[in-house]
Amino acid sequence: MRNLFVIGNGFDLAHNMKTGFNHFRDYLSTNYSILHNYAPYVPETITGHHGEELQDTTEVVGLIAYLLDEAAADTGKENDWSKIEDLLGKLNLPECFDNVEPQYDKEGDRNYSWEYENAESICGNMALAIPYITELLSEWIHTIEISVSPIKRFSKMINPRKDLFLTFNYTQTLEKLYGCAAENVCHIHGIASDDSCFQTDKLILGHCGQIDYLNNKEVPYDMGDGLQAIYESLRKNTSEQIMLHEDFFKKINCEEIDKIYSFGFAFADVDLPYMRKLCNSIDTKNITWWLNTHSGIQECKRHMEILRSCGFQGAFCTYSID
Repeated sequence: MRNLFVIGNGFDLAHNMKTGFNHFRDYLSTNYSILHNYAPYVPETITGHHGEELQDTTEVVGLIAYLLDEAAADTGKENDWSKIEDLLGKLNLPECFDNVEPQYDKEGDRNYSWEYENAESICGNMALAIPYITELLSEWIHTIEISVSPIKRFSKMINPRKDLFLTFNYTQTLEKLYGCAAENVCHIHGIASDDSCFQTDKLILGHCGQIDYLNNKEVPYDMGDGLQAIYESLRKNTSEQIMLHEDFFKKINCEEIDKIYSFGFAFADVDLPYMRKLCNSIDTKNITWWLNTHSGIQECKRHMEILRSCGFQGAFCTYSID
């Protein structure tokens, strides 16, 4: 028998690793000269010598930091990584048009066509700047060191050469700290590694929000199409990730698994397609899902309800490593 472990960012945080949203935000402030803006400033785009589109990196980071801070203002102080993905679906993109000033022609009449051109330019600049957050994520993740000690109780729970691990983390904590076999670890959202054997094209993050800019008459300057394109560029394509890692889910189906443990996984809406895929990949009737009580019994009960909605038919138990 093998066990399956579902690992989220709370796992790294339990090791006192600085992998939370607040740590990412601190990294931006420390490494870039971000000014405290009271309104979003969208950086202009220039054309480089080879025809490439260029923007001032500090200004790009400033815009991203502003939008994240504004979105985070009313979401509480939780530091789990799922927070930033939730924030990506709540960015106040229309606010970026607040600086479009009224334009007048020589006769003093309002020139709406000029204003539209300015708004269109801003939207294009936003489309280039905002997705840069994935580059910042990769840059930050590569600075995180795994210079911590293993959790003894977790070490006793796992068989690092035999058990399977579905991890939503970008770090190699499982491989480097616990000696887990790389072929048994699925980094569903990519892995940050200096080892070319583990390198991936990009790290995956995104939201699952439902904002409709296309049919929103309050969007300034009829920029619904442009804002929707930006919004969709920040969406997490879970279907694509499931397809890319289909071999791992087939591997789960071929193994005799009787226990699933989740550790530090928030069961956020954006990641539930993976849970549904997992529950559809194996017969869960005789499987026990073990939930970590670190966040409290009520949170465990909420996770149980979510798993039932995803198709899990087995039993539940709880465990603690505190």
